[in-house]
Amino acid sequence: MKTLLIICSATEAATGLALIVIPSIVTQLLLGVAVDGIALTISRLAGLCLISFGIACWPTENTIQAARAMFVYNLIVAIYFFYFGATADTIGIILWPVAILHFVFALLLIRGLLKANQANT
Repeated sequence: MKTLLIICSATEAATGLALIVIPSIVTQLLLGVAVDGIALTISRLAGLCLISFGIACWPTENTIQAARAMFVYNLIVAIYFFYFGATADTIGIILWPVAILHFVFALLLIRGLLKANQANT
């Protein structure tokens, strides 16, 4: 579980850093639209949030709360990206792989959480 949390946390923090440094490229690749103006500011704010989330979910002695948070995050992001991909007029070339990655992370995290729950009962 710790290794998985490290991978998930590092992935989110790296995405956050990319949203801060090159937000238009990230949004173009993911959503099919480059950002400017206030959307650029919001993209960078989202980047700061992802870095903070990655740090907050970095595993410590008790990884259960971090794993729960990361599971919920990955599940809702996967659902949203699948929805977005199915309904949007334009999508980026990495939207589907990222949606699938978030879904796989969610599956792996819930499996780990269920195993941890069984071990505690």
